[in-house]
Amino acid sequence: MKRLVLLFILVFCCTSIGFTQVQWEQGVVAPSVGNPVIVDMADMDNDGDLDVVCGALVDGLKWWENVHGFFLPHEIEPDYHACSALVVVDMNQDGTLDIVAGSYQPGDNVRVYYNFGDSWTGETLLEETVLAVDVGDADSDGDLDILTGYYELQLHIKEANGYTTYVLDTSGWVYRDADFADINQDGHPDMLVADAGTEDGPDFGGISWWEYSGDDFEEHVIRTELFNSGNAKAADMDNDGNIDVVGGAIGYQYCWFQEATNWHQVQLPDAEGMGNAIDLADVDGDGTIDVVESSYSHTIAWWKNTGSFTRYIVSTDFHQIEWIATGDLEQDGDIDIIAPSRDVDRIDIWKQVGGDPQYSLTLTPVNTQVPSTGGIIEFDAEIYCIQPVEAGAWTMVLAPNGQLYGPLINLQVSFPAGTSNRTGLRQQVPGFAPAGTYWLGGYIGYYSYGAVLMSGEFLFVKQGPEPAETRPTIEFPPGEVSRSRR
Repeated sequence: MKRLVLLFILVFCCTSIGFTQVQWEQGVVAPSVGNPVIVDMADMDNDGDLDVVCGALVDGLKWWENVHGFFLPHEIEPDYHACSALVVVDMNQDGTLDIVAGSYQPGDNVRVYYNFGDSWTGETLLEETVLAVDVGDADSDGDLDILTGYYELQLHIKEANGYTTYVLDTSGWVYRDADFADINQDGHPDMLVADAGTEDGPDFGGISWWEYSGDDFEEHVIRTELFNSGNAKAADMDNDGNIDVVGGAIGYQYCWFQEATNWHQVQLPDAEGMGNAIDLADVDGDGTIDVVESSYSHTIAWWKNTGSFTRYIVSTDFHQIEWIATGDLEQDGDIDIIAPSRDVDRIDIWKQVGGDPQYSLTLTPVNTQVPSTGGIIEFDAEIYCIQPVEAGAWTMVLAPNGQLYGPLINLQVSFPAGTSNRTGLRQQVPGFAPAGTYWLGGYIGYYSYGAVLMSGEFLFVKQGPEPAETRPTIEFPPGEVSRSRR
């Protein structure tokens, strides 16, 4: 029987990262997204947990509803391509979070998508192409203003009949990051920006912040000659009450500690040559803000902040990452990481786990190819549990067209403490199913409550060409147990 998409696939690949005792478990939030670029976490449905928002070059704007660790996909605007900036904010101040998006593609413009619960309404705010966007109350009048960057740095002040635009810089530098932050802590938002220099000249980039007072703007330079600078974030990194800045460029990341009117620079060691995005969060829960970085090449890492910085690897096999976001997506009190990959068209999560797992489930396929006429996928489910388990076991299959089917194998299981069990399973794939890559996820837990104790996954391919007979829905036959051995 076809169900709503209830999918959160965990890949059990814990990596120990030294004395901090932080371990990571990789999973999949969205297994099929066309060229995802930007992600964020926010409570889009006001149910108290964090959901996932994404801007993708092919699939446009989407969000995934977090339902007890499962993620249900929802369309926002499939035709908004080339998304280069995304802000989650209550733009119309109705108590529900909306999305402001910017694009480098002419004609897409800076647009707001108002969230009305079961529908979205789009509206053009600014007719311009951008690489960077942020939203904040720059003039402290209660209205939300817009900061944009590309070849110009502009501040757009909300008025009764639209926006008044102030051009802060027209040097031709490419502004890749622009954020509101109260750097001088005078109660009014300032503007923190990173520019990459000029596209067709030898000029280096840099990081600075702009102070706004009435109609006057003053630039305060933090660092110049920072080649191809692309990111800058603000937080109190040393708990001294001052706002510090973290940012960098290709091959370099720095923290600038604010000391009165001066900045004390500390270089973060071992930054990737293709470092692309950063986020700031207290990763290890020690009360100090740490730095998380994604590399376009393949690496996700974090720096533990103790005044100096020590780098730890989270993942080295997730490629073409252009953005990263942190937050407590699981609501378990610690920081998780999400990132999009344009290489595999997927959004993954790295969740923190501590100590030895009480339960684990690993699915290992015997075969991963199904002919165009249909066939059988065979796989082993290996279960390990320290504590006794009496629960349900089920599988789900996600088709290339985004439809999820299941539970397919659906049975009750009971394992005593210390169980190590391997069971052979089979799933038939009908010939009229579409060609492409499928996900098969297995779970042990309590399906009706959306609670998962352990899970595993793998992918398989149904070969083309597309079947001559097409059907709007596919009825997958139930899976079956083929063998069991301890």
